[in-house]
Formats: sequence, structure tokens, C-alpha cells
Amino acid sequence: MSFFRRKILRVPAAILGISAFLVPAVFGAGTAAEKSALGGFETLPAALGGDFSLGEIDPFEVEPIPVRVLARKGRFEGKIFISAAGAEDGELSAAFDIAKWLGRVMEISAEIPVETEDPAPRSLAEIPPGIYVGNTRAAAALGIFAPAGEGETSLIETRGNAVFIVGKTPAAVQSAAAQFLREVLGISFVWPGDDGAEWTSRDELEFPRVRLEMLPAFPWRLIGCGNDEWRVHLGFGTLPRFSHNLGSIFTPELYEKQPQLAPIVHGVRREKIAGWRAPQPNLADTAAVPAAVAAAKEFFAENPDAPMFSLGINDSTNWDESADSADAYGTLTYYRNLPNRSDYYFKFVNRTAEAFAADAALAGKSVGAIAYLAVQQAPSFPLRENVVPVLCADRSMWVFPEFKIEDKELIRRWAASGVRTWGVYDYYYGSPFVFPRVFLEEEAEAIKFVYGAGAKIFYAECGPVTAFDAPKIWLAAELLRNPDADPAEILENYYEKTFGEAASAMKRFYEYCGEIWKEQGGQIRWIKAWNNENAAEIFPAEKLRTLAALLNEAVSSARNAADRAAGMRADAQNVFAGTTAQKGSGNADSAGVDAQLAAADYELARSRRITARLAEIADALRRAEKFSQSYFARKQLAQAPETFAGTLNALLSTAWRSEEIFDRDAFTAHSGRANIEKIAFADPRPAALSRVLEFLKNATAADEKMQVDRALERVFASAVRSRTEFPEEKSAAAHSVAGTNFVDAEPAGAPDNSLARAHDAADARLRLIAEAVPFFDAEPSFRENFEAENFAAFAPGDWRAGKTLTFPSGWRPILSAAENLEFGASENAPHGGKTALRVAGRAERAELVRTFSCPAGEKVLAQVYARGRVSCGSI
Repeated sequence: MSFFRRKILRVPAAILGISAFLVPAVFGAGTAAEKSALGGFETLPAALGGDFSLGEIDPFEVEPIPVRVLARKGRFEGKIFISAAGAEDGELSAAFDIAKWLGRVMEISAEIPVETEDPAPRSLAEIPPGIYVGNTRAAAALGIFAPAGEGETSLIETRGNAVFIVGKTPAAVQSAAAQFLREVLGISFVWPGDDGAEWTSRDELEFPRVRLEMLPAFPWRLIGCGNDEWRVHLGFGTLPRFSHNLGSIFTPELYEKQPQLAPIVHGVRREKIAGWRAPQPNLADTAAVPAAVAAAKEFFAENPDAPMFSLGINDSTNWDESADSADAYGTLTYYRNLPNRSDYYFKFVNRTAEAFAADAALAGKSVGAIAYLAVQQAPSFPLRENVVPVLCADRSMWVFPEFKIEDKELIRRWAASGVRTWGVYDYYYGSPFVFPRVFLEEEAEAIKFVYGAGAKIFYAECGPVTAFDAPKIWLAAELLRNPDADPAEILENYYEKTFGEAASAMKRFYEYCGEIWKEQGGQIRWIKAWNNENAAEIFPAEKLRTLAALLNEAVSSARNAADRAAGMRADAQNVFAGTTAQKGSGNADSAGVDAQLAAADYELARSRRITARLAEIADALRRAEKFSQSYFARKQLAQAPETFAGTLNALLSTAWRSEEIFDRDAFTAHSGRANIEKIAFADPRPAALSRVLEFLKNATAADEKMQVDRALERVFASAVRSRTEFPEEKSAAAHSVAGTNFVDAEPAGAPDNSLARAHDAADARLRLIAEAVPFFDAEPSFRENFEAENFAAFAPGDWRAGKTLTFPSGWRPILSAAENLEFGASENAPHGGKTALRVAGRAERAELVRTFSCPAGEKVLAQVYARGRVSCGSI
């Protein structure tokens, strides 16, 4: 199936003889010149009939085309016109974008004036040649409008000597302009940034004779690209409102007027909580639907063209516990290990949709909702057709066959729920993952499946690490326009355009990334290992080394291509010098040499772009390697025997230099890099340090002290070096901590007192090393405690689960109720601890938190020992 309606129109020579006398009948009386062209006829020949319609004849057959070339040798045969009625921001951006890329591809400068205000041209010849961007008056006069259809439809159509680019919205115009750049100028936007495009320079551009309707398979489609220009160039548009929104409808101001709508959570009414992470309100109360309708009317008054209003649930696992809601929940069931609230929630959505249909101001509008967390399951009853559910799931987990089967069945149930329009919401990250999270096969299969099931909306969060995610985004862009396309062909084309002669190696690089992801094992989990360093478990050193070998092969191929291009440039330059010397005699023509030079320059520029992309991939892979080394070094330390020798051997790892491991500024300084700022790093070093310090204090032999001192330098020198001030009273030996030696070099001929001085240096360093501990911090919190921001007190999850969840006094649990969670005290308290717990089963969230009061000025080390079988993605 073709999802772009294309019509390449050519003018047959036999038609040209009658084309001129069709125009006056359409536009009015002809000029003298036109009458001459008609051979004296001022009216249509009777043979053509009196009810002739222009729509029955190709527009390019209406009259001869005097301008055959749009641009030639640095000259643009026309202008880029914007609307005389006032171009909107998206239309202006589209016009400037076309001008920019005409300049880059053809080295021309195009003017961008406002079109003429003549509303009634008498013929196509009176329309100035050029490109008309947006909903211009000229387009309206010719009846050129965006095609009917859902979403951001658009059209590119040539009439006479004018190319019209129109769209239903300004965003649709931008998308159509990007299609013009891809189709007419032949630009492939394979990577973000100005150097992310590939094209062939050209001296001449024939006037495009085309009619291209953009009616993509997914009317609404968007991947979070992290770069707005790249997003537009890939053809992504905007989305209707369907995500988290209950928190902006049910506000503290509303609760003050109607307190029964405020949620009760763990026995307390939470009327002061607002925002998209607030607990879900009481949706069973009769006032809930009128509140939603009132908010919708206010929204549509400000956004009259919006197709829907969102009732998306808040990003919270806390649901109202009032008597009304408890009755409406019915018998507690679970889906995907969470309490299933779908029937409760979608009854409210249905009632709101019914109110929309009955209200003249809202009729024709839809109600958007996300099938997310506790409402992923399709309800047990049909939904109204003006409900638009968007199904949230991390389909990278389709690498697990059981999840893929379950998710496909869920999609089928939603497709049969009675709604007219629905979509899917995916998670393509990207940052904060330092490692390549590549699942191209699963991505392609999912897009094709949901299209076949009837989805019309596709959105994926991404925040890409460009080096790893660019092929994923490109593949999605192509398949969302045409799901019938062959993913293998799309990717072959992508690798060739993006990496040139390195394409073969890079294809194997990304395919191996996909194999690693497919073979990850462990548990099924949304956005597995999000902000969690143990994603490193999926990417051990040996697999990263295989990726590095493939990348090195690609770099070698690219370097060979660059060397050949440089040689071609040098040869052409030599020939150019020779022909220049002969020009005076008239015996040489430099045109061929100029072409050779231009070809060489093009290859050099392309090699530079390819090299830059490979360098970005090398940088990302290097960071992944450092991150992995750090993780496994800390894991080794955490699992080391608690003897001095075991601890010391683990501390000797070279992976401890913090400025090389984390390098957070470098991670966050580039939009295409992983942002690890919120990753919580488990750090066993403070506990290990305390053991080593105890040994150092108790050791009597100077050689033992020196051994420990040297080991500690490797761990803490970088942290101590970051301290800019050293008190004067500290010894010279202490100052040497900031360098690479603990013991000053002995003067020539001096007696060997190194052991004694090492003993003194170790004693002096105890204070400095102890002060270095805060640079590494104790164990941090692993997840943002959203509930702590909202509630002064918190109790275990959903007691209606019938579970007995016990925990020690003084600790506060943060739980999402789960069908098979076990959580209680244990008799086994290792490591001399006073309290031990046993946690088993699966839960979306299970945490224990305790707050300790620490006297000012004191250093406190808190230690928690954990052991067990924990899958990647869990903590």
C-alpha cells in the first residue's frame, strides 16, 4: 500500500496545442497575447462542450511552461513566497528551511518575500514563479488546500511555474517542506545537526512537476528526537492531548469547593496535593464528570482546533480510598502485577465522553486517555467511540516472547473496545542509558502490528543518545509513514547514507547491539534499569570489546575512503595547476578539471561528516566501557571478603578514578549524550575505607602501613586533589597526597629512612583520607520519593490485597501493591546487624526508608547489606 499519493504529471506535446485556450475559460478574459496563442479564438471550441471543468485535466496540461528550471548555476529562477495574509511561525520556519538547504545544496540565495496580494490571477502565467509556502492567497485562488483526513495532512503541488506547499496546520506545512527537501532536493537527514544530512551537490534543478499528498499511515506520530530541527526533517509532527492531566483538572481550588472529590489515601484526605504526580481523585463521585466537562470547555475555548481533551491519569500508583471508590473498585484483581483499576477509571471516562456528545459545545470532540500503570487492561465493557485510548508499554521487552504474546493480545482487546481512534505510547530511551539500548527488530514488528490492528497515534519517549539511537529513530520515521516498507531495506539504505564505506561494519555493530539486548535475560520490566547503574549487567566487558572491534573496522574503512578522497583532490589540484598554466595559449579547457575538483571536495566533505559520526559513536562506547568498569569494580568490592586482604585487593582496581568514571559534566554538556546525573550509584567504598582505616590504625609494622597508604592513594587521590585548600599546619607529607607520591625522594647518599617516613606519612594521612569520604558519599537514595513530597506519613500499599506486610519499627515502606509480594522480618541478621528483612516475589515498587538525626559536625556512615538473586532492573 502506498501512503503518499504521488502524481508525476508530464505534458504531452499533442496537448500543448489546446492547452492555451483552456485558461481564459477558467480565469476570465484572456490578454491579447493569449488570444494570439489561441489562434484568434476568444471562446472555447464547441467540440469541448460548455461544462468543461479544469479538475478533469492535469493542471500541467493547462498551458505551456515557460520556466523549465527552478535553479541553475547559482541562480534561483523565482522566490520563496509566504502568505500575504500573515504567515504563522511554522510556515516561516518552513520557508527559511527551504532557503537554507537550497543554499547548501546548490549554492544559491533565495529571497523570501510576501506574495502579491492580487486575489484573482487570470492565468497561471500571472502567478510569479517560485515556491509558495503555507496557506497563501495564491494557493487559495487555485483551490489548493491540504487534503481531507485525520491528523496533519499536507500537499505539495505544482501549478504552472509555482510549487505550492500547504498543510492543515503550520506544523503540517513544516512536515511538507521537509518532504520537499527529501523528495526534490534529495537530502537524507540521517543524524541531528547541520552535518547530519547527506546530499549530492548540483548545478541545476529541474522544475518539479509533482502532486504529492501526505496522508501518512499514522496521522499523529512523534518520537522524542532531542533535536527539533531533526524531528521536523524526519517528518514527525505534533500530538493531540491525551497524557497525564487529572492533576490539572482536580486541583486544590476545586477540592476547596467540592472536598468530596479530593482523594483519601491511607485514611487521610489529600486536598492540598496538585500536579501530574498527585494521587488519583475520587472519580466515583457524581461531581467528577461535571468538573471534567467544565475544564474541557475552558480548554477548547483557548484551543478551538484541538481534536480532544485529555483525561489521562496522574503518574501515581495512589488511588482514592473513599467509600464511593472502594465500592466502585469491586473485587480486587491484578494486571501486570498492579491493582487493576481499568473498569473504575474508564466508567468515568465513558460518562465524560457521553457528556461531550450531549453538549453542543463539545460534540465532535474526543476524550483522550492513557492506558497506563493501573489502567493498562482493557475494560470489561465497550467504550464510547469518542474515547481515544493510548496504550502505554515498553515494547523493547518484546525480546521476551511471553510479554510479546501478552502485549499483542492486549492490543487486540483495546482495538475491539468500541473506540474509533486509538494509539500506542512507547519508550525508546536513550538517555539516561549509557549503553546501546537497540531493539530494531522488535521496534519494526511492533509498528507493523499496531498499524495492522488499527492504531492511528504513535508516540515514543526517547531523549536519544544519538550514537546508539539514530538508526532506531530513522527506522521509526520511515515505518510510521509507510508500515508496509521493508525494515531491512530501510536500514541498508540508512547505513549506506550515514556511514559510506563503513556501512557493512556499522550494520554488524547495530545488529550486535540488538543481539545483546535480545539475550539480556532477567525479568520483564518497563524501561528496565532506568536511572539504574546495573544496566551494566547486560553489557559486560567482553560484549563491549566486540562492539569496539566492529567500530574499529568501520573507522578503518572510513579512513581508507577519506585517504582516497584526499588523493583524488590532490590529483585534481595538480591537473588544475597545469591547465591554468596553459590557459593563455587557449589549448586547455578547465571545465572537466573543475568538475573533478568539485567531486573530490564533495567526497572529502562526506568523509568528514562520516568521521564525525563515527567519533561520536566511539565517544559513547568509551563512556559505556568506563561506566561498566566502574560498576563491576564496585560490585567486586561489595562482594569482597570482609578481611583486610580481600578489601585491599578490591580497592586496588584502576577503575576508581572518579573524574574518569563519571565525568558528569561531559555527559550532560551534549544533547546527544546520556545524562547520568540522576543515576544513583551504589558506592561500597566508604564501608571498605572504614575497614582499611581500622587496620591502618592498628597496624604496627611500617611496611604494612606503607602498603595500605599506597593502595589508598589510588582510590582517593583524585578526591583529595579536588580540595583546593590545605591548612598550613598539615605536614609536607600530607601535601604530597595531592601528587603521585606519598614518600619524598631520598637525597643521594642519604640513609634509608623510607619506612619510618612512610609510617609518619600514613599517620598524617588518616585525617585527610577520612575527610575524603564525603566526596564519594554513602549509599544514596535510589529513586525519587514522590510520595514523601506529598505525605507526612505513609503506610504499606493496598491493604485490600489481603497481605500481611510487616516491617521494623522506625522504617517507612513505599510500596505498590502486588499480587505476589512477600515482605517481612527475618531471623537471619548477617554482618552483626540488628534488623533483617526478607523480600520476595515481584512488585513495581517496594522500598524501605528511614530517617536518621545526625549531630552537626559529625561524620556518620550508614551501611545496608543486601544479598540475593536480583534481576537487572531491580535494586
